[in-house]
Amino acid sequence: DELSPPLQKLPAHLAAERGRILDGLGEAGFRQEAAAWLDREMRDPASIDEWADLVPDPEKRAQVYTAARLAIDPDTLQEREFLRRLADTLGLEPELVGHIDSAAASIRAG
Repeated sequence: DELSPPLQKLPAHLAAERGRILDGLGEAGFRQEAAAWLDREMRDPASIDEWADLVPDPEKRAQVYTAARLAIDPDTLQEREFLRRLADTLGLEPELVGHIDSAAASIRAG
């Protein structure tokens, strides 16, 4: 799929991450819509506060964190910090976050 001009020069690690996200969304049937949405978000990402404001329901907040944790392999300080801030902003209990993190790590390990 074609990248818009501002995204054509993505660093290799971001291009690879974008590809993994699109592959996962494509498997769920969202290929074309996902590419457009992802490109918009990469150009002008929503803040964690904006995400939290969109999801007032506590159960759905846990689902948002779970989706983020499955999409992100927290192997850098920035990724770990993003997930920590997301969990805090969503108001998730530390025990729940720990459970989600453990389950996601198990799933990623295959």
